[in-house]
Amino acid sequence: MSGLQRALYPARIWQDDDVYYVQFLDLDNGFTFGENLNHAKEMAADVLSALLASAHNEPIKLPQKAQGSDIYLIAAN
Repeated sequence: MSGLQRALYPARIWQDDDVYYVQFLDLDNGFTFGENLNHAKEMAADVLSALLASAHNEPIKLPQKAQGSDIYLIAAN
């Protein structure tokens, strides 16, 4: 794996009541949630892995740059 760099995809994570919701900004169907911020990030990494693996021969959108207090960069597992 030398020379390969893992892509970091921006995801918006916000809290509503006791749930932390996650939405990937660049990927369709990139939604999940968690019980706390760390759990939401773990779930996001799992969802990202599944989305990238299921793309098969379809082109994968490259991550765009995004900033904000609710934006987190997520790497696939």
